[in-house]
Amino acid sequence: MKPIKNSLYIILCTVAVGLLVYYALIRPLKKQYETRHVAIHGLYMINPVPIENFELVDQNEKIFTKENLRGHWSLLFFGFTHCTMVCPVTFASLNQFYQRIEKKLSEKDRPQIVFITIDPDRDTSKTLKKYLLQFNRHFIGARTTPEKMEIIKNQFHVIAEKNTPGSDQFNHTTDILLINPKAEIQAWLYFPQNPLELELDYMKILLKQAD
Repeated sequence: MKPIKNSLYIILCTVAVGLLVYYALIRPLKKQYETRHVAIHGLYMINPVPIENFELVDQNEKIFTKENLRGHWSLLFFGFTHCTMVCPVTFASLNQFYQRIEKKLSEKDRPQIVFITIDPDRDTSKTLKKYLLQFNRHFIGARTTPEKMEIIKNQFHVIAEKNTPGSDQFNHTTDILLINPKAEIQAWLYFPQNPLELELDYMKILLKQAD
């Protein structure tokens, strides 16, 4: 019975975080969300949300900043490598999504997939590299110091808090952030992300931007 209880607890925590993110972060931003929206499994912003400058270190120990988001689309996900459900499910979906569009879109139109860890105490660059290679060699992992992580969370409008003091698990935002080539938040894609839905949503947004 214990594994069932643990799974139920994780699901309830995920739902709770989703509601918290919606009411604390997404709902206030809906003033920018007009009826002329793109019908996606998420929230498309008519007026994209600006991102402040930031500095991270990627899995190859190279600096990763706002400039790395310019000039192409990016899908950002905030999680941690010790995550037991949401993160591996999300990255499995992102891998399938990437494999689908890799065959259909040019390199210029394919988004970069970026994983920003909310657990920098345990997720070293080496850990991120090993973790992401399980899913896709093209994926990028990035981290910063625990102190700077608080600033990053605010900049990207995400929530990430430990379940309880001393816990090694986090309640965190489960949405994927879609960043446009101007390095602005263009959309939130809701969890759970189905690979086919991700592809359709992404293609709709590309077409919208081409109008």
